[in-house]
Amino acid sequence: MRPSPVTAFRAIQDDLARRRFLKFLAASPLLLTPGLPASLFAQNDELIASPDLALNVFDFEAVARRRLPPAHFGYMATGVDDDATVRANREGFERYQLRVRRLIDVSAIDMSVALFGTTWDSPLVMAPVGSQRAFHPEGEIATARAARSRKHLQILSTMASTGVEDVIAARGEPVWYQLYPTDQWPVTRALVQRAEAAGCAVLVLTVDLQGGSNRETQTREQRRDSRQCSTCHIFKALALGARAVCIGRPYLWGLAAFGQPGVEAVLAILRRELTTIMRQAGTVKIGDITRQVVVDRGR
Repeated sequence: MRPSPVTAFRAIQDDLARRRFLKFLAASPLLLTPGLPASLFAQNDELIASPDLALNVFDFEAVARRRLPPAHFGYMATGVDDDATVRANREGFERYQLRVRRLIDVSAIDMSVALFGTTWDSPLVMAPVGSQRAFHPEGEIATARAARSRKHLQILSTMASTGVEDVIAARGEPVWYQLYPTDQWPVTRALVQRAEAAGCAVLVLTVDLQGGSNRETQTREQRRDSRQCSTCHIFKALALGARAVCIGRPYLWGLAAFGQPGVEAVLAILRRELTTIMRQAGTVKIGDITRQVVVDRGR
């Protein structure tokens, strides 16, 4: 029997409630019940010791915070303009409420999407993030190997700490390349030529916005950047017109915490949670996720 919609959504959105429940359960006589997994009670308020113990992606954030120098974690965690855009993104998504649908056969969920002629198993794209070796010694190589094992599209940053050729070798196929244009055309041209020679078929262009802050120019194929780490936000972005959704901080938390296995675990959690939401919304494929499955509470 599948959980009720309310239970499923709260299980994803409200980590605090689940942890309070685990605390209660750990202190109850149920702890003595034979057959209950020990890992269930190993969470509490302590840091997880391995990726398989994570309840959700925020468990990796706590480990990353502990393991990284403050400056490195701060670079990962903060946004521009006093986090104004971060808050605006979060508040914007919170305006929308998911519309639950029942009496639909959701036994088979298809998350595949076609982007520029290539079909991917999932709409979750690994966003370009520079200097990943600041978070883990293997940096972009670990990320590429995780993308390969989980079959996710990866976008490599211009500011990557590993060469595009080595990343593609680790990925096993070409990645997309995020381009920071410069005011010196020969430099920009050299970056593009190197990416093209390495096999990158798509450029993701980044431009300066007002105030000098940088954000990705979004194409029709890839329009939302869900760095708020909520799978419900990912679903809402798809409902509002995105063909795919970039994730950044969650997989960096996994990278900083446990390297490649951490990234793989984050991707698995996000896909599992998105599958749950799609079932509760009665959407068996990505094309079914339209504006009709969300309600704008701001109107």
